[in-house]
Amino acid sequence: SYINGARVRGNPKLQINENRDLINIPEFMLSIDDEVFRAKANFNLSDITSYTFSLQNENTNFKAIKGFLPDSLSAKLSAYSIHKPLKTTLNMSGKFQFRDKPKLYAVFSATDNDVDIKDNINLTNASFNGYLTNSLYENDSVKSLKSSRKDFKIFFNDFNANIEDIKFSATNSYFQSSIDASNLINAQIRLHGPNETLAKVLKNDNFGFFGGKFNLEANILGDIPHADQIFNFATGSFHLSDAQVVLKKNGLQLPLETMALTLDNENSVLEELRINLPNGEDLILRGNLKNVSSLISNNPVKPTSSYITLDSRRLNVNRLIDTAKELTTKSNIESDDQRTLHETLNTIYDKFHPRFKLNLNTVEYKTVELTDLNADVELVGPETISLNDFTFKYDDATTNLKGTFKVPEPKSTFQEPIFIDFHARSSGSVRIFQDLFNIKLVDIKTGEYQFSGDITGNVHKFEQLLNNVKGNLALKNAKFYYYNAALDIAF
Repeated sequence: SYINGARVRGNPKLQINENRDLINIPEFMLSIDDEVFRAKANFNLSDITSYTFSLQNENTNFKAIKGFLPDSLSAKLSAYSIHKPLKTTLNMSGKFQFRDKPKLYAVFSATDNDVDIKDNINLTNASFNGYLTNSLYENDSVKSLKSSRKDFKIFFNDFNANIEDIKFSATNSYFQSSIDASNLINAQIRLHGPNETLAKVLKNDNFGFFGGKFNLEANILGDIPHADQIFNFATGSFHLSDAQVVLKKNGLQLPLETMALTLDNENSVLEELRINLPNGEDLILRGNLKNVSSLISNNPVKPTSSYITLDSRRLNVNRLIDTAKELTTKSNIESDDQRTLHETLNTIYDKFHPRFKLNLNTVEYKTVELTDLNADVELVGPETISLNDFTFKYDDATTNLKGTFKVPEPKSTFQEPIFIDFHARSSGSVRIFQDLFNIKLVDIKTGEYQFSGDITGNVHKFEQLLNNVKGNLALKNAKFYYYNAALDIAF
């Protein structure tokens, strides 16, 4: 005879109890296709005929088992391949009546096995034990009314394996599918190992790692609609240390000392991201990330958004850029700065949709030093940065900017590399203009200024800002010295 298309052979001996309408089949060897089981069964004929079956096999072929399971259960296991035999015990009970759903309970275990998941994750040295059942509501008479033939649960008491040289473990974890929740996962997991292997397994198009290690400890709980959203249903912690973070588009690298992330479902906390800079300086970022799962996906269902704070006594932008370039692979050393900036902004926007809160005592960029910089900055598109609020001091002048600037892709229709559109308010000593705009015609001696207006246009060099200014400039108690005429000019 056949079970779900599989050929069944055996030589059972029946023990009949006519007084109690029972048939007992003692243990015998049962072949289902090429699998051989120790089998036994009982039938109760007293009312509606009921039955129980028990099958045991010390060396079960997983592929063969999937072949003669009911289609609804076999479909749930279609993404998995187990290459070495399992130890299994299957108990099945039910009634010979219309629409009866047999109850299945299978206990399994394996050591030193190999498991493939969807042909892209390979687990080696896998040891695990647990059970599989289609009876989810045995102790709940109300919920049992919802039971269907598609109900399924696989539970692991323990699961330990390697993903290359990453160690993976899970305890008291299960996957369950029902009418109420088609992809319910409750898992206590830990992964730890080299950062480079993590990047290889994730196959992320944007970022890679050189060196260092990571550790993930999490409880995953929820009805997860898509695998890429799994960490939006997780609580726990992720820690990464001693790595070079690589932007794949241009090879740009930054030395990451540590990243500590607390997972809290869709809202995760970046406890610390520390980047090492020359002369012992560190850049430390903290903040919040929403939909953190999207960071591991190349095509996320919902993008990650982040709100990051940066507090620093002194930030030298020149050293930050030099550090990133020094670590860049040789093939990218001669890359165009504007293209590098555009690619970097594009990738950061694509993965993080970030908004930054900056609180910097001192910022150095090229020959300019700014102090008391406080800003709310947001990347609102792959090429556009919005300055929601940007306040700083240059010498004893205070400036506030609000607006956007855009870094278009090179060879676009823009004639200049950066397009700015700011509303500016600034006040302070007029002497700042002497060095800021390299004024040679006159010597600015004293005076105060106030400016309110708009700066709009394509800007290639800092001096060209003057050509893009529209607004009101007021000078008070200003005194210039005109060299050519040896003349003092007062306002």
